This record gives sequence, C-alpha cells and structure tokens, in this order.
Amino acid sequence: RPEDLAVGAVDYRFQHGDGEYRWFRDTICACRDSDGAHGEILGSIVDVTDLMRTIEQLRRSDRMSRAVIDHMADGVLVVDSDGDFLLTNPAAEKLLGLAELARAPADEHRLRDDVYTDADMAERVSPEERSLARILRGQEVDGAEIFLQGPTRPDGVWLRVNARPLRDEHGPIEAGVATLHDITGRKQAEEAARE
Repeated sequence: RPEDLAVGAVDYRFQHGDGEYRWFRDTICACRDSDGAHGEILGSIVDVTDLMRTIEQLRRSDRMSRAVIDHMADGVLVVDSDGDFLLTNPAAEKLLGLAELARAPADEHRLRDDVYTDADMAERVSPEERSLARILRGQEVDGAEIFLQGPTRPDGVWLRVNARPLRDEHGPIEAGVATLHDITGRKQAEEAARE
C-alpha cells in the first residue's frame, strides 16, 4: 500500500470562458510504494468557488457585526464558562475600566470590583449573585441595577444589566453575554431630587 510522502494544496482562481472568476483547490500527494521507492504523484483539482464565497460572506458578516458592537453606546461583553472575557466593546471597556485593568500585573487581570445594590454600599452583591455568575448557571438577568466600585473607578458607576446564557448546539452553557447601560446620571438626578 502506498505511503504518503508529502501532501500540498494551493488555492487559485481562473477566469472562466463566460468571464466569471472561479476558485480551484489543487491538491497533490507524492507517494512511495511498499518497498519505499518513489512512486506516483497523485493530484486532484476541485472547484471551491462556493466555499470561497461562503468564507468571504462569513468574513464580511464578522466585520459588520464587530463594527456594530464596537459602535454601540452600551457596553457589550461575552464571557466563557470560566468567566473570562471573550469579547468586549469599547463602551464596556470604558465602563468597567478594562484598559486600566490590562495594565495591572498579570495576577490581577480579573475584575475585582465590589458590586452593590445601592450607592451607600450597604447591600453588597455576593460573587455568586452577580449577573455574570447567574447567567453561567443558566439564569437570565433583566434590568438589574447595580453600583460598581473598585480600583479602576473609585467614584463608582451605576449600570443597568441585561444578560443571557449562550448555549452550544447540544444545550450546555458555553458562554454568557451581557449588555451594560450607564445610568449614573439618572441615579444622581434621582438622588438630587430626593434632597
């Protein structure tokens, strides 16, 4: 039975007779026979135009989705099942102080903010009850109002959080997504009206 010596593939395009460009994948395999002597070179050419179009559509869709997320006024973040950030947009990075966090020593790259339900910091939210922990347990979070204070934002910030678990095709939770809306101005106005 022949054993593969080397396999190579190259993608290229040709202009078809009708003027349309088509993509092809040329694959070759150099083989030797059972005695180890150099034998045949096998090759194939496959039209991969549809595949290349699909790849380009996916790239375009990814670029567009990223542009939309990056230009949203609200913060968007996605965390994996361990709670590590997979995706953040500039608004989330600003709200959470992630740029400052990235400059911290490697062992401090986790968000260490205290989360409260009030600006007086009388009711602290336990780590298990925080929005990201809840969605990774399969719960949904709608309109939770929290006060975040920590090393990267000593004055604190009020956020309204909506969050959902993200499941893989078999059902288990593989990540979670949250949107963060800065309601600090509204909370300050409410407090001023009470005084």
